[in-house]
Amino acid sequence: MLSLAKSIGLFVLSSAIFLFPFLEQERFQKFLPPSINPLHSTELTLSNLVLQSLNNNLNGALTTSGSTYNIGIVLLIAIFIGFFQYKSWKLFYRVVFIFGIIITLFTTNIIPWLSLEHSVLKIIQFPWRFLGIASLMLSIIAGKEFIVLYNTNNIIRDKCCILAAMFALIFIPWFSGIQTFKLQPEARAIIYRYDNQNLDGPLFLDQYSPAVSQSKLGDNVNHVGLVNKNKTKFDVISNINGLTLTAQGIRGTKVTLPVFDYKNIYVYDGAKKIKHTTDKYARIVVHNPKTNKLMVRFIPSFLDYVAIIISITTWIVCFAIYMFHKLKLL
Repeated sequence: MLSLAKSIGLFVLSSAIFLFPFLEQERFQKFLPPSINPLHSTELTLSNLVLQSLNNNLNGALTTSGSTYNIGIVLLIAIFIGFFQYKSWKLFYRVVFIFGIIITLFTTNIIPWLSLEHSVLKIIQFPWRFLGIASLMLSIIAGKEFIVLYNTNNIIRDKCCILAAMFALIFIPWFSGIQTFKLQPEARAIIYRYDNQNLDGPLFLDQYSPAVSQSKLGDNVNHVGLVNKNKTKFDVISNINGLTLTAQGIRGTKVTLPVFDYKNIYVYDGAKKIKHTTDKYARIVVHNPKTNKLMVRFIPSFLDYVAIIISITTWIVCFAIYMFHKLKLL
């Protein structure tokens, strides 16, 4: 029980950078629950998983050309080498290797996902999400395999060749995959479009927008707000942690911006911070701005900064403790 409590505590501290802001927004207003997808409709086929890993395809499920999420060619090679090094490993690496393979296979259609539709696994939405865990485990194995290969030869020249080969094996397929991805039409497409009341896009913005805002999501996507209750198209430029919105004739009027309100959102009229309210759809409303250009900024709260410090400190301390024990054993 003590070990379990320590694990939970370590999880909370190391994840505070994500958990605290998430809970802060959840307490601020209501959001829609995640959409439920039939698990069997997004399961991977084993043959395609292997093929796309060999191709080091980074497209995920963006295209309709049969691409799918995968573990990449490096981890696929790590699995192959692992079968030859397995007997020389300690129990820890053997367990990680076996579970890495099992979890990878768990994302495919060799598992009866249709029968698991009403199990607790339904909340994950997509079976391929387990590839994150599998990739972490197999990355540990890949690192172990490199160390074994590196230590098998004491000649400096050979060690340098092994290092160069490892770098090439990792960098070249990754760079090639990036270039291929950039050539895909989907990588350059408009993220969202809104036509005839139909919202189309891959990021599920409705689930990250306030629950009361759903009927106005299309207007926001198209940058349409209100100026004195008249629909107006805004020019929107994205900045670091902010948006600059410009429209003619908004000076001295009531302006409803095509931006939803969240915790830690602030509005600036020029360089001056101004007060804002919201309408019943959670859109930001300002009164009598002095200019035709407004900026909406997200400024992290004190709690957000505390969460950042906690997580970074936790990771540094854990790494230091690990290195201390590692060096002590040498």
